[in-house]
Amino acid sequence: MFNGRNGLGDFTHACLDCKITPATINNLILMGRECPTTEFGKFEQNRVDGISLAGDIYALREAIHRQKPFVNELLKEIMAYHSGKSDGEGLNKILESNSILSHHQNKFMDKSLYNKKVLDGYNGNKTKVSIIELVKRLEENTREDLVSPPITPHNRLNMQTKKLYQFVSKNGNKYAPKMLNDILKISNKMLQERMGTVGIHPDYIKTFNWVGRRVYRTVKDMKFNEQIDMHKQPWFKELLKYQELTSSMSEKFDEKEFEEFYAEVKKSDYTTASKMVFDRTLKNVGDLKKHYDKSEKTKDRNNILYSGNIADSLIAWTTARNPDCQYALKLAKEKGLYVSKDDVKKETVKSKVKVNDSASMKFRYKVNQYR
Repeated sequence: MFNGRNGLGDFTHACLDCKITPATINNLILMGRECPTTEFGKFEQNRVDGISLAGDIYALREAIHRQKPFVNELLKEIMAYHSGKSDGEGLNKILESNSILSHHQNKFMDKSLYNKKVLDGYNGNKTKVSIIELVKRLEENTREDLVSPPITPHNRLNMQTKKLYQFVSKNGNKYAPKMLNDILKISNKMLQERMGTVGIHPDYIKTFNWVGRRVYRTVKDMKFNEQIDMHKQPWFKELLKYQELTSSMSEKFDEKEFEEFYAEVKKSDYTTASKMVFDRTLKNVGDLKKHYDKSEKTKDRNNILYSGNIADSLIAWTTARNPDCQYALKLAKEKGLYVSKDDVKKETVKSKVKVNDSASMKFRYKVNQYR
């Protein structure tokens, strides 16, 4: 996958031997994702396998990277269609119902394409693998098996992550702000107390990866009326602080500056607040990207910096969802975030509705240009 991919021993040694700063915590979190013997190595393998597909079926790569809920079903239908077990009707149904895929229907229905050999990115591009083999590997790795939280030396943190795990097991990614707030608050306090000290237990880093993924899944599936005032809630403040403590190039956490920043976010409307959060997240990720680009061992970390983690969740929040009920529609209109399609056609007003994932795409473009 990477020229300098880390094994479990490298990861453990780095955890126990590093001086704790936001920058080193970020490095450890990424090492944990790169390590194939952790549960999170599976998610990273999916990301790299998606890149291997990009040259031939870019839409599939996009669906995998955005962790869309239909991905596993899509991969199963591709396998059944390629093997002849299906006539392709199920595959067509998925393709036609999704805007990411529908424009690429001909490619998905070309059986011969799946026999094509491509470079295996997870093996450092040293060998080739057929597209259908990648599809089979991805199907196995995208099954919705909820990963249980790691056990850390911190009993209160363990208790809260277990509570969230049990809640998600029963309710899916339903919004649970109090549980998220409790987990993030405990994590932030522990990180702040440890700043400048040497060494951290590897299971804390695995837990940070677990928390990042749970936050991402929650925000990604959030409804408009849950999203629009989220920046005024206690858990969002803890989320922003967590981003500063785990995903920036700072040598220390500036509490006073952060409190001033959040005070401005909290008193702002959604449009203003989302721009402030977008710009700050871009700055943090851009600084990390420039740092990792300096080394051959870490320069491939560009996309992993904002894929299925805290940065990705914050960017997902800055894209307004489409209102999905009368209450949400009324709320959107009151906040100037939605106008009807009829009004747009009459050109009496300009639509302010952001297209889903537009902020994410814009963010990726800006990070790629960040120097």
